[in-house]
Amino acid sequence: MGDLLIIILIAVLIFGKGRAAQARRDLGDTVRNFKNGLHPDEINITPGRKEVEKR
Repeated sequence: MGDLLIIILIAVLIFGKGRAAQARRDLGDTVRNFKNGLHPDEINITPGRKEVEKR
């Protein structure tokens, strides 16, 4: 757990707070798309980020 905290701290120092948040979002999107690629026949009913931001 401590190692992860150090890595996150270094990432924030290098990229800045806003850039680190964007990198986390991009990583989450990548993982979600990868999982959807493994099981393309399943239907995703979760609203996308743009739909959530409109609310």
